[in-house]
Amino acid sequence: MAALLRVCPLLGATSSMTFVACEDFFIRPLAPAPQSDLRPHANRLLPAHGRWLWPGLGVVGASWGLSIATTIANLRLPVAGSQGGAADKWYRAGLCFSALHFVFGYRAMWLLWTIRKDGNDDEDENKDNVAYMKAWLRLNVWRGVLADLPSWLCYFVAFVLATE
Repeated sequence: MAALLRVCPLLGATSSMTFVACEDFFIRPLAPAPQSDLRPHANRLLPAHGRWLWPGLGVVGASWGLSIATTIANLRLPVAGSQGGAADKWYRAGLCFSALHFVFGYRAMWLLWTIRKDGNDDEDENKDNVAYMKAWLRLNVWRGVLADLPSWLCYFVAFVLATE
């Protein structure tokens, strides 16, 4: 049973990383280049596409919640084996990176909410829905690189050390 608890933060982080990659793969085509004749159509489509926002938050909340809650539970377990103390350090680092994910939350939510309520300005390519979506995609990639991937790596190392 302890091994299952030890792997849960990694499973939650894996789910989160998968979600980050899928968001990029499936949303990036909806943000065409400025010179594209598809841009006006994308500007009209993106607010309706934004309906995934609340269900998407459920996935994010569940996966990050799983990682954070089970990491805290792991840190409360007695240290087992010669590598237990080292594993705890990696779990703590993973927890910090997991929390870092939420530092990006306000800006990410503002961008997505602006798109969803159709804050589109067709006259200004810097303020249309496509521009907001491109800004969100950039933020999502940086958040993935700076917070999500490091948390996954930390949880992976912690799991390996904890189960030796």
